[in-house]
Amino acid sequence: MWEDFDSGNRKFICLVVFAVLFLWGPVDRSWPFWLALRIAYLIAAPLIAMVILKWVWRRWKPDDAAEDRLALMLLGGIAGALVVWAAQTFELAPGLERANAFFLVCISASIIWWRVEGHD
Repeated sequence: MWEDFDSGNRKFICLVVFAVLFLWGPVDRSWPFWLALRIAYLIAAPLIAMVILKWVWRRWKPDDAAEDRLALMLLGGIAGALVVWAAQTFELAPGLERANAFFLVCISASIIWWRVEGHD
């Protein structure tokens, strides 16, 4: 299962799935065994994403140019989402939250710079 999981994009997508669930996943401490449920979906969702992506990559068989385009689309989407989040934070929250908005814009700019410079 792991031997041909060498695509950076597939690893990146699985990492994004994990990060999104880790940061914004449901946590309701009133549930019985809430920690076991949280650990289970933090393991299961990226694992399912990995299996699905492995199947998609076998059928699609992208070349290096297609992999680069996909990476640009993924990073552009993340950078765009961070800019929108920063704009909403800046618009709705006064004071210290505006510093957080500036931080989000800096992160998105560094993501774009990292990819444009050609770092992988």
